[in-house]
Amino acid sequence: MFEPLIDGMQRAVGGPGEFWLLVAILVVLASMLFAASLSRRRAARAPAARSPALRTVDPGPLEAEAAAAEAAGDFARAIRLRFRAGIVRLARAGVVEERASLTSAEIRMHVRAPEFDEIASSFDRIVYGRRPATAADAAAARERWQRVLAASRAR
Repeated sequence: MFEPLIDGMQRAVGGPGEFWLLVAILVVLASMLFAASLSRRRAARAPAARSPALRTVDPGPLEAEAAAAEAAGDFARAIRLRFRAGIVRLARAGVVEERASLTSAEIRMHVRAPEFDEIASSFDRIVYGRRPATAADAAAARERWQRVLAASRAR
């Protein structure tokens, strides 16, 4: 069906070798344009682009807000706030990089503590997996963060 069209195009550009080279160049260029466009879109909506640098964040008010959210029964919010405060404290202790776009997996590589693995797994299931948070989840996060942060200070 397309053979006559392809044959005509091959003759127009000088032969089959030149035709397929041109097709390959066009495919590479289109891929590069698509990748650049995708990269710009992702960068525009990345959390790091909207989040202040960790050094400007005070973990104290975050933890106070987490305690208030927990007391009000908003356990998912308490877990998110406490996680953010914990990461800021780990960054200040030099355990993790000081950037807002850290993933749980990246943090796990630096912290290397089973307690943090449990915190991160629960956080990911609640925040990204949209599992409803419970009072037990919030209490466990609070207690585990205390142990992880105490161990990071002992390093």
